[in-house]
Amino acid sequence: MVYYSEGFETYDPAKHVATYAGEMLDISKRGACIITNHFFQQGSKIKLTFRDMGDFSTIAMVRWCREGDDGTYQVGLQMPK
Repeated sequence: MVYYSEGFETYDPAKHVATYAGEMLDISKRGACIITNHFFQQGSKIKLTFRDMGDFSTIAMVRWCREGDDGTYQVGLQMPK
């Protein structure tokens, strides 16, 4: 399980309040792929919190977003260096 909030491409505190849950499909040192109910534009930034990793949080950049047949989205994320 991964938790995320949006609005980090610009300073928008209202968007930081809402937190959503998604499913982690894959993770590496440089990136992650999550499944969500939200579409994200390429280049936008989201804050991720990994509860299974001791509440580790990071800001990640959306590299791609693809809609699945079930209406969910797979989101490819790039982690900071």
